[in-house]
Formats: sequence, C-alpha cells, structure tokens
Amino acid sequence: MSKEYENQNVSYVIHGNYHLPCITVKEQNELHIGVWANRHRQYLKLHHRIRYYNLLTSEKLYPYLADIEEQA
Repeated sequence: MSKEYENQNVSYVIHGNYHLPCITVKEQNELHIGVWANRHRQYLKLHHRIRYYNLLTSEKLYPYLADIEEQA
C-alpha cells in the first residue's frame, strides 16, 4: 500500500512506515564513457570524494567524464 502527498514543493510516497521522496532527473543525452573516463571516475571516487559527489548530485558527472574521455 502506497500513498502520495506533497509537502513544501516536494512530493513523497509512503511505503509502509517510510516516507520516500519522488525524485526525477533531467533528460540527458547518451554519452560515451570509456576506459580513461572510468579510471578518472574511480580516482575521483577514491581521492576526491566531495568533488565526485558534488558532480554526481548536480548531474554534471557524466558530461565531465565524457569530456575527459574526449581529451584522452
């Protein structure tokens, strides 16, 4: 049983005892992420976590990695 409601411009769905936010992302073009971009992603994830998560949550990670792949 799930129920939807809206609170302060954020929509939530109730599943059991949990209130889960309804999250949507913008439409993105398909980008080529190759070996060098994956290596850079792993490097960011291990050594620059704040930058990695800032790029990830702002939806700029994959365009950034596609640029890295193009440069390589």
